[in-house]
Formats: sequence, C-alpha cells, structure tokens
Amino acid sequence: MQSDVPEDPYLSRELERYFPEAVRKRFARAISRHRLRREIIATATTNSLVNRMGPTFVIRAQEETGAAPARVARAYTAAREVFEMRDLWSQIEALDNRVPAQMQYTMLYETGRLLRHLTYWLLMRRPTLSIEAAVSELRGPVRNLTAHLAEALAGQWRTGFDAVVARYASAGVPAVLAKRMGLLDAQNSALDLVELAAAGNVAVTDAAQVYFGLGARLGLDWIHAQVEALQIDGNWQAVARSGLRDSVFQSQRLLTGKALGQPGRNGAAGRIESWVGANAGNLSQWERMQADMRTAGKADFATLSVGAEALRRLTA
Repeated sequence: MQSDVPEDPYLSRELERYFPEAVRKRFARAISRHRLRREIIATATTNSLVNRMGPTFVIRAQEETGAAPARVARAYTAAREVFEMRDLWSQIEALDNRVPAQMQYTMLYETGRLLRHLTYWLLMRRPTLSIEAAVSELRGPVRNLTAHLAEALAGQWRTGFDAVVARYASAGVPAVLAKRMGLLDAQNSALDLVELAAAGNVAVTDAAQVYFGLGARLGLDWIHAQVEALQIDGNWQAVARSGLRDSVFQSQRLLTGKALGQPGRNGAAGRIESWVGANAGNLSQWERMQADMRTAGKADFATLSVGAEALRRLTA
C-alpha cells in the first residue's frame, strides 16, 4: 500500500477481476473510481503471491536479491503475465477428479519453481520494471519460443522433456498440457533467449537451438541437473544453490552469445562447431575437469562451485 504498485496501469485489471461480470458491464466507470481501488489491487496482488508462491517467498526474495516487497510483487506479476500462467493453472485445476490430486499438486509446484526463477531474473536484470511494458515486450517472443521450444532441446533437456510428457500422458493428462509441463524446465532460459535473440539479431528459435545444442555439447545439461539434485539443509545452502544455478545460467548465456556471433551458414550446428573449433584449447581443459567430476559420482557443493568457476573462466 505504501508503494506505487497499485498505480501500475496493468494492475487495473486486478480491480476489474475483483467484481462479478454483471457489475463490470454495468458499472465500468464507477469501478475505475472506486474509493478502495488501491486496497483491492494490493490485496489481489498479495493473494496471488502468497497462494501461488507460498508465505515465505517474498522474504526469501528480499534476502537473495535485496529487492523491496513492492519490487518483488511487480516482478512476480510481470513473470506470471508474460508466461500466461493463469491459463496453465486453469488447465491444471480442470483436472479435478480426472487425475490424482497429488499429481496436480506436483504440477502446480513446478509452475511455482519456474515463476521463482523468472521473478529473480526480472529483479536482477530489470532495475526499473513496468508490468505493462514487460508484458508488451516479452509475451510475444516467449509465446513464439514456447511454440517451437521442444524442437530446439538437446541432451538431457530433451530426455527430461520426453520423460515428463510420457509420465503425465500415461496418467491421463491431455497431450497439450503434458507438453507444456514438459517444457517448464527449459523455460527457465526463456528470458535469456529472448534477450540473446534481440542482441544477435536472430530469431528466438535460432537462439534456442544454439543455446541447448551448445549446452549439450559442453555438458552443461549435466551440470544443471547436478545443481538441481543438491540436497538442501537450511537457508544458507538454499541460497548457495541459487547462486550456483544463477552462475551456470549466466555462463551458458554468455557462451551462447559468443557462439551466435559465429558465421551462421550451416545454422545452429555450424555456429556451434565454429565456436568450438576456435576455442579448442580452453575447451580441452574444461572437458578434462568435467570428466573428473562425472567420474567422482554425485557432485556436491564444493565440486559444483569449482565447476561453475571454471565455466566462468571459459566465458572470458
């Protein structure tokens, strides 16, 4: 209430959603001048945050990013709208009494994990954020990317996608929804891909093919999986895992940007091989280190911290 969040033009829709359809039709002008306008918008925004992300989300986001609660609310709302999460939630909730409730809970939890990452991304990369401007800029490219994302997946990203789709489809989840759930993990990189495509003046689908193809070529799919598999014991380890995750994403983004700068005569594969050939010396050291990490078995915080630093040096 003490922030300017209730004044964001996009959130005027929350005010309209609060009232029944009949009231919206008959009293549209009166609604916009309602004396509790700010209170209704703030309450609706807070309810969405707590109901979908949990009661500790804002506190943890403050600790990890330094953002004030109002900025967290703005970034979360932008992420929710850019990725059209309300539509996805409606599809999941429509499965009541058609699939086990635990499966629905799992699906909703996975959407929350994606929204957490996207909210943090916006907090860290967009110091000033207008919800309306973010939706206008990002929703279209993200929608286009999502429609073709499965075709760009490689390595463990592709394997994971196929496994998730098969698991949900076998439980009776509609094919379209099962596919969308299978793409959630890869969508963690969607906003990076939109920016990479714009910076490299390439189609977002081309950026995705280089991103996942190069990631699989360098074993980054394995690194991502190991970071996600880390066991967390307490808040500090949770923060440490978030830092590792962000470091690996940042390195993959930077490496993809370099590969996109290579000649594209043979498409994504040509760009990848051109970059790999130009960096063979540095890559040999990285490949030896990763082979040692894989041989050691399940990676721990120390191992992955060393790997993340080696990746960072590779981007220099």
